Amino acid sequence: MKFIRIGILLLLPLAAQAQTITLGPITKLAYCVGDTMLVPYAASGTFASDNHFFVQLSDASGSFASYAPIGNDAALNGSISVALNNVGSHFRVKVASTNPYDTSMRNADDIAVVAYPSPIPGTIAPRFKKLGPVGDNPFTKAIGLVGTDIRFADRAAEASGSTYSWTFGDGSTPTSSLTDSSVVRFAADGKKIGSITATNPTGCITVDSFKCFVLSCNPVIPRDAHIVTGDETGDYPSVWVKAGGRFTTTHFRTQFVYVEPAGVLAVGDNENGVYFVRAGASITSGITPEYLAAVLSPGMTISNYGNLEDFDTFYCPDLTFNYSELGVTSYNLPESQLSIHQSSNQLFARADAAESINLKLLNILGEEVLAKHGIGEIDLDLTSFQEGVYFAVAQAGNQHEVRRIAVVH
Repeated sequence: MKFIRIGILLLLPLAAQAQTITLGPITKLAYCVGDTMLVPYAASGTFASDNHFFVQLSDASGSFASYAPIGNDAALNGSISVALNNVGSHFRVKVASTNPYDTSMRNADDIAVVAYPSPIPGTIAPRFKKLGPVGDNPFTKAIGLVGTDIRFADRAAEASGSTYSWTFGDGSTPTSSLTDSSVVRFAADGKKIGSITATNPTGCITVDSFKCFVLSCNPVIPRDAHIVTGDETGDYPSVWVKAGGRFTTTHFRTQFVYVEPAGVLAVGDNENGVYFVRAGASITSGITPEYLAAVLSPGMTISNYGNLEDFDTFYCPDLTFNYSELGVTSYNLPESQLSIHQSSNQLFARADAAESINLKLLNILGEEVLAKHGIGEIDLDLTSFQEGVYFAVAQAGNQHEVRRIAVVH
């Protein structure tokens, strides 16, 4: 009987050898989504041969009611990798065993997992324009004119304290910036490829490249431009519409069209193109353009204007064309047949080539009493003028016309 009591006493220490799991220090508490966190642990006591250790990851609010089990490690000491695939600011972790089941204490501090920045590079002046990525089809968005202020900005609501780094492409001043927005000018037209790098306070970095197109008030007409002098419909990379020509676009490709005074451009639906339209020419648009940009002379309008968001318009005080690739320095428009006519109390000045007209009205002493500017024609109501003799002086291009008129009410 004495022997039996001794045997029982010897077995009691083995049965009482409890298991413990201790969570190691979690020193890094902020991560970017998708990062990997190492969770250290140390275990003591006796575990079954098929036991393994795993991490319990709480939900974003810190609750372990439906934790995610992660990892599989049989060693009593080590660390387990945890992929942080969800955004939140109150994650906690424990380390648990399977046989027997036991857990460590949770870590003491919240673990934050933040999203990467999502910059939206765009322009906010002269108007808002979200810039397309490099390789974006079918067109590079036009953002402004050579030599004018264009303000770039990140249109996304990045986290407070984020930092930025921009590059703006060839010929830009400045070439780069470290602010969220910056005013830039370009010395030459054409496609520009830039980038924005946004870094949030956690150190998560996103780089987004973009492309855009800067337009000119003196664009070069390409050497291989298709020339239109009559009435045509077609699909060409570039088209030069001379005075008297009418061109209707088709939607098979992006087109660059250059329209001289007295030329007509008709833009169809679902188009992609850039159109340079000088004073005295006309342009009409389809109702549903895909993406269009027009450079116009001041005061010009687009007939049948489509969706404003799909048609960018820019205005040049003096829109001219560069003919150097065509082997000439200038293009001779038809001579303006300038004329002045009076009908009762109405005065008319007209130029057949629809040029810019300047009209002055002088009294009998040669003093200027009125100056007026128009495109193609000027109609002047004389009913408010005192009766008497006047001289009407009109100029259009190289043409001058002087007419003596009498105002009688």
